[in-house]
Amino acid sequence: LEERLAEAKRELARADRRKMDAVARLADRLAHDMNNLLAGITGFAGLVREDLAAGDPRSADIGEVLRICHMARDHLDGVLAFARRGRHRQERVSLEAVVRRVWEDLQRSVRSDVSLHVQMAQDLPDVLGDPEQLAILLQNLCLNAVEAIGKDRGAVWIHAEPWARGDRPGVRLQVRDDGRGMDTATRRQAFEPYFSTKSSQRGAGQGLALVYGTVRRHDGTVELESVPGEGTTVTVWLPELTMEVAEVSEQPAAGVAV
Repeated sequence: LEERLAEAKRELARADRRKMDAVARLADRLAHDMNNLLAGITGFAGLVREDLAAGDPRSADIGEVLRICHMARDHLDGVLAFARRGRHRQERVSLEAVVRRVWEDLQRSVRSDVSLHVQMAQDLPDVLGDPEQLAILLQNLCLNAVEAIGKDRGAVWIHAEPWARGDRPGVRLQVRDDGRGMDTATRRQAFEPYFSTKSSQRGAGQGLALVYGTVRRHDGTVELESVPGEGTTVTVWLPELTMEVAEVSEQPAAGVAV
């Protein structure tokens, strides 16, 4: 019975990955098409503004059109990150340094009634990737954890340790909170772009989608466990750097296979 339950859980995980890959393919195509449309709008809007006489009040209206287009492009950048497109740095990254950097930022920005805890194993292995993207990943996880606590007092824990998946050595990074938690339906949609329980907030629903895209871009895995009323744990696994990196390179992220 235990073996059947374990296999059922593995099949559910595979089904979730297939669903997320399908959503990523759709997001990639939509973002590509929307970027093309925005390029046309901004191009023609710029030409119209150039033809206007100095001091023409319509110039401000054109400027507002361009501003909104740039905002839309910022949102599409988040979608493309989820879909594992764009460019990212490839260099040796110390996750210990990333955690300490984010930790220092959080101590200055998180409200005083949320306690922060960090535990890192000694001699964490380095990983190959983009230090800025990994810092944003960890910051997003921590800020989501703080939001999940709501207005109550609570705590957020960051834990990092060496961890192997099968025969691949790597690092396991966990962010846990004691907030409101998620029900099953929310858990299954948590990594989808623009899904949020805070739909009225600007930019809501992009944090975990960006986490998903960044983890996949770094050849890692991400899992979420949550119990309503007890909190949430997000576990990120990243493979250990197993080769020498001669110099920093910037490469296009692997696109989603169609």
